[in-house]
Formats: sequence, structure tokens, C-alpha cells
Amino acid sequence: VFLSAPDYETQAIYQTEVVVSDGTTSTTQAITIEIVDIAETTNEAPLEINVIVDSGSNGYGSGNKYFIDGSASPDITLEAGKTYRFLQSASSNGTHKMQLSLQNDGTHGGGTQYTSNVDYVGSAGSAGAYLQFTVPTDIDIDALYYYCQNHSGMGGRIFFTATPNTGYQI
Repeated sequence: VFLSAPDYETQAIYQTEVVVSDGTTSTTQAITIEIVDIAETTNEAPLEINVIVDSGSNGYGSGNKYFIDGSASPDITLEAGKTYRFLQSASSNGTHKMQLSLQNDGTHGGGTQYTSNVDYVGSAGSAGAYLQFTVPTDIDIDALYYYCQNHSGMGGRIFFTATPNTGYQI
């Protein structure tokens, strides 16, 4: 227990040792406690983008597509320096884990998965599941592509802007 709540910006890692004894013999275990950085203001909070899978059409044809704000496989613009959560809790995402790539249609288009500043929480289609992406402030690529790990032709493009307070736009 901390006497006062730890602050990531002050100290991100604490190291200590725990000693347990029965009065005769003792043992020591080193412990590292890593503090998770949380949004302390609404400006730091991740922007959430709800993703569902439904039947639709895009440049690849018709079939299952990622839908964001009612649009099938839309181009998305994200702001440099912000964190985004692509929510994948809807059961329709069950076999459609979203991933990022530098290549159109990701691994289906001959590319590889983009993993820099990308975290996955939970399993797509399960409560609380999301892909979290923090756009580097100095991002030096024109676009990324979001795609389905298991099925080709479901995704779209992600563009970047340095314009503050734009959040995201389709």
C-alpha cells in the first residue's frame, strides 16, 4: 500500500524487497512496481472510436467491413501526439481483430503488422477489447492502414495531422 497515490510523472518504477520470516528462517524477494500512466486531464484521455463489423462495400468489393461512425472502411485522420482506442467490444468483431500496417490491406497485401506505439487489450468481440495507438508527435509516415488479421479487404487508411485539437475525423 502506498501512503499517497503514486504519480507516473514523478516516479514510474518503485523497487523494494519483501522479507518473510517464521522466526527461524527468512527469505527475501525483490519486487518491482511499475506505475501505469493515466490521463489526468480530459486533454490527455484517449479518444475512443467505436468499431463494428457489418456487411458493406468498399474498394475491395462487398462483404464484411469495419464500420466507424456508420461508414464502411472510412479513411480516418488522427492527430499527432494523441492516443486513440479503437473499441472492438461488439460481438461482430469476434473473428476480426483489427491491426495496423504500412501496407494497404496489411499482411494480406504483402505487408507486416505495424506495432510501434500499439497495444491490444482483451480479445476482439469481448467486453472491454480495444486496440490503442498513440500517434508519435514526430510521426514521419504519410499513412497507416487498418486491416483484419484474418480476412482481407475489410479495412481502410489512417492519415495524420499536426493540427492541435482536431481529435479524429472521417
